[in-house]
Parts: sequence; C-alpha cells; structure tokens
Amino acid sequence: MRALPAAETIDFAFIDADKTNNRGYYEEILRRTRPNGLVLIDNVIWGGRVIDSRDESADTRAIREFNDFLVTDKRVDVVMIPFSDGPHDLPQEVNFAGAHRHEPGRNKSPLHHTRR
Repeated sequence: MRALPAAETIDFAFIDADKTNNRGYYEEILRRTRPNGLVLIDNVIWGGRVIDSRDESADTRAIREFNDFLVTDKRVDVVMIPFSDGPHDLPQEVNFAGAHRHEPGRNKSPLHHTRR
C-alpha cells in the first residue's frame, strides 16, 4: 500500500486483509481517498466474536481496537450498517462503509448512503 504514489487519489477502496493491520491500511487509504470517496471495511463484527469476551485472538482484539479507534476519529463520522458481518459507513469528507460478499440464498439488500 505504501508503495502506491501518495499523490494519486482514489474513489473507492475495500479493506479485507489481515485484521491486525486494519489501522495501517485505513490510514494509507484515508490519505489517498478523495473527498466523498467510499471505503468498505469488512468483518467489523467478526461473526459476533468482537462482543465475545472469551475470544482474545489477535484478530479479534485488533478489530475491537480498530472499531474503538474509528468512533473517536474526528476525520469521519461512523455509522454501522447492520447486515452480514457488520459493515462500517463513515461519512464525512471521506465516506467509508463495510461490506461482505454475497452468499447465495441470502437476501440482497441495496446499500444506500445519504449525506446529512
């Protein structure tokens, strides 16, 4: 990610990588996302494990810490869209949303975003 030209801007990004590095990906993408762009962040609920106090795996702890950070980040507003595995939508100068791949047989609900 850091190897990409910093001056290039993007309209859309999707974060679905190793969870312990979500914050680093977020920062790199945020710097490159144009105002009103969209970034999807996958697995923010992590199959419910983020609220399971018995789950102390590195990935689960990293997702909890990342989610806690996002709600304090003044550069964005945080909105969670409750479908599938817990997407985030962080509208502000940069809009962020989390999504999950479609699974056959599941209801296909459109994702709508409305600016305040």
